[in-house]
Amino acid sequence: MIVFENDKKREIFICTTFRDFNGTENDEIQKLFLESLKNQTYQKFELVVTIFKEKNVENKIKEFNLPVKFYYNSPQDYKYSHTEVLLNCIKEADNIFSNTIIIWTTADVIFENNFFEIINDYLPRNGIAIVHPHYIYGNINDLVKNNNSILTLKSGMDIVIFDGSLFCNKNILEDIKKYKNLNWGLFEHFLCALGFLYAKKRINLFYKTKVKKIINNLSILQETMPTADPRNIDSFKKFLKEKHLTYDFFLLI
Repeated sequence: MIVFENDKKREIFICTTFRDFNGTENDEIQKLFLESLKNQTYQKFELVVTIFKEKNVENKIKEFNLPVKFYYNSPQDYKYSHTEVLLNCIKEADNIFSNTIIIWTTADVIFENNFFEIINDYLPRNGIAIVHPHYIYGNINDLVKNNNSILTLKSGMDIVIFDGSLFCNKNILEDIKKYKNLNWGLFEHFLCALGFLYAKKRINLFYKTKVKKIINNLSILQETMPTADPRNIDSFKKFLKEKHLTYDFFLLI
């Protein structure tokens, strides 16, 4: 693997959305995510947050004094759309794609302090990267004690990293705009499919950096174990068929 140590470091845009901040233990998970951004050794980044109807998000994030841009979208027959989250981040990075990195991530993961350095050094130009699998912790106490982490091929894939140059290609932008991902499920799979179609190189940085993920307490959220919105299953299978990609590979992730 070529390390791009002598290249100009790329500015990093992190696109995500948050749950409500409402005083529960799930708040603490999101705060750990924000703290892991604040502790990065490479600080040329911007957090791009899309808020749908989630409560107290802007005020709580501002407490961390991070470089951040907020977008506000109005959901219709869905709670949120990851397509809209990504498009807002792409909009924010427009005109400087060739010297950027765009990270798609959920807000319940924790990065190592040199994570941004690692991806700058190892992400190829016009490339895409994942860090798969994640180390999964059932709660914050397990994380603090470094106990009971789970690591299997099905242990999460919540982060997809793009070299911004990919978005100079109008075809990938059109594919994203046409793809409707609603609520939860299969968006990272779609992003990996884009990597198969457009990236010159695809890498997994698992052996370079660790990503830890803490499971939210779904009972607090009054949710059951998440299953993909049926509309996302239909959209993803339709996209793969149109692009002549097989579904089999994605069963691993």
